[in-house]
Amino acid sequence: MESVTTEADAGPVFRIGMLGPSRVGKTSLVVSLLTDSERLLGGTPVVLRAADSSTRARLRLRRQELDGGLLAKKFDTAVMPGSENLTYFELDLKPGQATNGIRFSLLDFPGTWMSERERRGPEEIRQWDECREFLVESNILIIPIDATVLMEAEQAAHWQSVPAVLETLAVQEIAESWAGYRNLAREEPALVVLAPVKCESYFADNGGYRDDSQLLRERVLDVYARVVELVRLNAPHAQIRYCPVDTLGCVELVKVEWEPSTDDPGVQRPRGTFAVRGKGRISIAGADDILGAVCSLLVEAQRKVATGMAADHIASAQGMEVRGRELKRGFFRHILNTLNGNIRANELERGGELGKARAFRAQAQQLQDALEMIAGRASSGRSKVL
Repeated sequence: MESVTTEADAGPVFRIGMLGPSRVGKTSLVVSLLTDSERLLGGTPVVLRAADSSTRARLRLRRQELDGGLLAKKFDTAVMPGSENLTYFELDLKPGQATNGIRFSLLDFPGTWMSERERRGPEEIRQWDECREFLVESNILIIPIDATVLMEAEQAAHWQSVPAVLETLAVQEIAESWAGYRNLAREEPALVVLAPVKCESYFADNGGYRDDSQLLRERVLDVYARVVELVRLNAPHAQIRYCPVDTLGCVELVKVEWEPSTDDPGVQRPRGTFAVRGKGRISIAGADDILGAVCSLLVEAQRKVATGMAADHIASAQGMEVRGRELKRGFFRHILNTLNGNIRANELERGGELGKARAFRAQAQQLQDALEMIAGRASSGRSKVL
């Protein structure tokens, strides 16, 4: 008999919005998160991996581009391709070959859409509206920031270009909308991550030659001060974290040229050239802080919902079917009961498959243990709670 996946079988989808301009490194950051998860989850039965073929293909292509740069011993940020279409990255966190786990859905899009230029067709406008809706409704908003832009700005003309290059006004506007939406659901955890990327040349803890980490943090908090202010004003319960990331870890900035933008008259954009250090072995730093923050949010939600569910369970356990509906009422309640295996195990128990139910609960416990392990890790020392 052919099996059918129903809505009841599906695990919760956790949206993570990535808000940044073109070529800031959104796709590369996803690759870093996925790559570093292999180290964090090593020795456990739990894996974080692409959930569908299109995600695998896109991440594989970007990883090949990064590996090619390492073999060539040189990176030029101007020739690294930016996203040209609206694309979803679907990642699954689950034990081995288990069918249930937690789905992370991340959205990538052409950063040029953030400028909202007048010369846009109706389809591009429709897709940007879809992006904005996804970003605003996400529980986690990650803001990748090109560290090179902030750290290599020396002349007045460079600083005058920073708002346009980083699209800071668009970031502020969407962050304000996000915080307003989160304020309508205060019972749900919310997190904003300021994530400078391409930080290899500004930290001395991962093979770098100098330590400008304090200056980088100061410049990020200065340029993004309005974002922090708007989030605190409109969603006081939201967490805000600063998590700088070495995307590759084995490269060093050797040259930066500020060139006139072809799209924005009067704006200059930095073109960075990176040389590969040593044998070119990838050594990601800081991505574990972002993964830890995400897992902490899930663990916090799990504990919060578990506390509020105790009395509800007693009242609603009149019958198995009623109980099954109750387990999925509310998004974070759905997450909790996916983590502890209650949803699928409840369905198996109703069908008399007690052995499968026990196995499923064991897999759910493995997932829960992995989340708590990552959430409980000490931060790298780079990450700061703001």
